Amino acid sequence: MDRLRTTSRKHVQQKLFLGFSLVVLASGLLPFAVLRGFVLCYLGVLGVLLVVGWMKGQKKLTTALLSFYWVYLVEVELLRSDFVWAEISSDLQKGRRMVELPAVRIERAEKFVRVVAVRNSLKFQERLLKADLSAVFDGWVTSDVNLNEDKSEVLFTFTKQGADLGFKFDSVSQLWSFGKAGKEKRVPLDMLTDMKLDAHLAVTGQSGQGKSYALVYLVLYYLSRGWWVAVADPKNADLAMLGRALGLKVATDADGILGLMNEAYDLMEKRKLKLQGSMDFGKTALDLGEPGLLLIVDEFASLALKLDKKQSSEFYAKLGNLVLEGRQMSVFLALCMQQANAQVVPTHIREQLGNKLVMGASDDQTYVTLFGQSSASEVLSMAMKPGQAWLMTEGRAKPVFVRVPWLTKAFDADVTALVRRKLSEANRRPEVVLDAGAEDKPGEFMP
Repeated sequence: MDRLRTTSRKHVQQKLFLGFSLVVLASGLLPFAVLRGFVLCYLGVLGVLLVVGWMKGQKKLTTALLSFYWVYLVEVELLRSDFVWAEISSDLQKGRRMVELPAVRIERAEKFVRVVAVRNSLKFQERLLKADLSAVFDGWVTSDVNLNEDKSEVLFTFTKQGADLGFKFDSVSQLWSFGKAGKEKRVPLDMLTDMKLDAHLAVTGQSGQGKSYALVYLVLYYLSRGWWVAVADPKNADLAMLGRALGLKVATDADGILGLMNEAYDLMEKRKLKLQGSMDFGKTALDLGEPGLLLIVDEFASLALKLDKKQSSEFYAKLGNLVLEGRQMSVFLALCMQQANAQVVPTHIREQLGNKLVMGASDDQTYVTLFGQSSASEVLSMAMKPGQAWLMTEGRAKPVFVRVPWLTKAFDADVTALVRRKLSEANRRPEVVLDAGAEDKPGEFMP
């Protein structure tokens, strides 16, 4: 009887001990640091007692170690839950969600470009606009990040890496046909990007970055669209040679360039008188059938610095009037230089340049002068090849990477043959000297 009582008492004690242990372990799951600390201490003592008890009972050492390992796992789980509970409690107290996946959809999917729309939020907007998701899409590179019209989504634009997105021309006639079939009032630069046709333009680029080829492309493209083009080339180099071969008005010295500027200014004033009272609101001379005029001034910065005080005053006065008033009369300027600074391109002129094209890698001063401080910071630091450029045009809030059309060696040979043919024809005719200051006649700028 005594033995039964003793056995029964031991069973009761074991049940109480087991129940107490379960209650202690369960309390360790609650998000209270004091309870978890108590449970860890209890498990530590219990583990030692179990090992000592089994060792005294001559149990196998392996069994003792396995038991100790079980206690260790429970302790590790409790410690881990401590950190998890602390983070969950913090997030819940701050009203944060544990995981939030934004809604993502494909806005546009084409051969060379994809646009992915990600749902926007005030909390993540700044980080989303600065995100580069190129690593997510193999072979595609983030080229632009913008908000949609109602700012409800962030639009990530990706372009295909290694794809031939630039236009290529092998002859003047090929480029001419391309221009005639172009979009109205747009100048395509590559398969993804174009700029306004009827806008003042600045082109900068160091030697060897493709600026001259970009100007050749612009001359021929504007001519193919029925525009008048005049060339001011202080270097009297390739651009002047091409202009003469095409029958354009060309000036190479300071007086001649000032004369071209005066002619463009006079044309603008005459159109004001001619079209007075016949122009509808928002219309330009181009809309009324008048041909647009593009006056290209190459090496603008060096030219401006070479002018004497009187010439400089006259030059900038006419230049300022043309950029401010020329747009409605469809008289435009293209200012080309190797570098840009505020001294050469004053603010009131720079702000009227609707198209700004920086060829190749350039200095920070040029980017800031043309694009402005905030937009210049959007230019990515990357290796640039000749013919590649950064463009800001009307309708875009920040610069975009472009590839200016590639004029091949066959194109060079075609232009060279054209120049030689025209020079040969000119040598067989009596020399004709045009007075740069002569009164404009209808079609005088027409090649």
